[in-house]
Amino acid sequence: YGSVRKSDVTGALVSITSETIRERPVQNVLQALQGKAASMNVSSNIKPGELPVVRIRGNRSLEASNEPLYVVDNIPLISGSISDINPNDIASIEVLKDASAASIYGSRASGGVIIITTRTGKAGKPVVRANVLAGWSQPILHDDFMNSQEYYETIIKYQNREYFYVGGDTSLPLWGDSRRPAGYQVNPDILNGNDVNWQNAVTKNAPFQSYDLSETGGTEQSKYYLSAVYKDQQGTLLNTFFKSYGMRASVDTKINERFQIGAMLNPTYQSARTSPLTMDSYNKY
Repeated sequence: YGSVRKSDVTGALVSITSETIRERPVQNVLQALQGKAASMNVSSNIKPGELPVVRIRGNRSLEASNEPLYVVDNIPLISGSISDINPNDIASIEVLKDASAASIYGSRASGGVIIITTRTGKAGKPVVRANVLAGWSQPILHDDFMNSQEYYETIIKYQNREYFYVGGDTSLPLWGDSRRPAGYQVNPDILNGNDVNWQNAVTKNAPFQSYDLSETGGTEQSKYYLSAVYKDQQGTLLNTFFKSYGMRASVDTKINERFQIGAMLNPTYQSARTSPLTMDSYNKY
């Protein structure tokens, strides 16, 4: 896996380095691809921990999956999730966009191929790297609701206008006067309502934070790479969140000039609480 003639991929291969990934405050691997490759669309994630939808050169099938094939360290990703990979553990990302990828990976590559190469140990003195990411998300596209006073004044204008059109006397009291028809009266109890903006009541500014610590080192014969990450992403809807705990351990040992063995461990634990609704639902009604 991962080998193809240069003439077959010229103009159809996009490479993203680890330096480019570290320049952007991303929560997952796919966010690092946004805006980095022509003809590749990476949507924004809406819910905490949700992965963006990736489409390479659009949807190609009505029934089959249009998801790209993910290849991690030369192994197609069959089980697990791409969200299990810490963006800071990635050495490079290559995106194969054209049909020539099918000659390597078969029909699974009909939606394109994203090749991810993770970091491995480097010989030398131990090098420790720490990354801290923090910020917040803010709900947008709120409706500008009227309070009870504004609503009362608007009803008065509407009722007086309609009453005037039918020849009524708009100087008559708005409520409790039998000379004004009931259909054109305005109950002042409207002012006694509670001024509650329910969109504000169920949304909030949502902080997120991520802490990452890694170490690499070793000798020419044996190298190692260790990392641990903790992520906490709160949702803009109340009581929604995504938390992730993960670690990665990679060891490579050179036995002789012909043989080399390696082992990699990448356990991840995730906890999430999401809502079946999104901000689009609250904005609509």
